[in-house]
Amino acid sequence: MQNDLVRTPDSAGSGDLLDLAGAMRSLADRAAEEDGRPALEGLVRLATDRVAGARWASLTVRRGRRFTTEAATDDVAARADQLQYDLGSGPGLDAVCSDPVAVTGDVVADERWPEWGQRVNAELGVTSVLSQRLTLLEDESGAVAGLNIYSDLPEAFDEKSRGMGLVLSTH
Repeated sequence: MQNDLVRTPDSAGSGDLLDLAGAMRSLADRAAEEDGRPALEGLVRLATDRVAGARWASLTVRRGRRFTTEAATDDVAARADQLQYDLGSGPGLDAVCSDPVAVTGDVVADERWPEWGQRVNAELGVTSVLSQRLTLLEDESGAVAGLNIYSDLPEAFDEKSRGMGLVLSTH
């Protein structure tokens, strides 16, 4: 009988998932003890630590028709979000409003967000983006959120990165 905690060639990558699960459990425990903001900041930091290719991350929240950045690893992520809000276009808005996952490896060439892609690359050095809608517990606020993960590398988010992002966004 194989121990699930032991890495074997057949379970390559499972150690990463176990590490991520432990980090998510710790984050959930802290969230239960603290106000929400430290937990949100922990989530975006966890995204940059655990998603290969990630450089910056943020959390977009939509309440009604208003979008805000509730947490960001730094100013680059917050400014990339704000540019989406100002233009009314971008992968984070798509993930929150329509398509639960928006990913691109070349923001400049992506036809979905032409102005945002050109500007975010020129002004902030963003090249790749992975945005995923967060699964939230339903409440009366009607808030919808998305996790935005940015990179300065082309084609930064492979299948494994997308899977790690999915784990983060669904927990």
